[in-house]
Amino acid sequence: MDGDAAKVRASVVRKQKTDRRDAEHLLQLLMENRFPRIWVPSLEVRHVRQLLVHRHKQSLP
Repeated sequence: MDGDAAKVRASVVRKQKTDRRDAEHLLQLLMENRFPRIWVPSLEVRHVRQLLVHRHKQSLP
């Protein structure tokens, strides 16, 4: 599982969305060590992205 909110919501059966129910579900995932990990790009990937954004801005009229 990744940090996708849709996947977190899909992992529990619920009748109606409420903040309390969502909070209880998040707590349950944390207590069971099942909370999805969020992908964080490496420094190299972030650097490449920054270069691409810079190049794109340079090519705009």
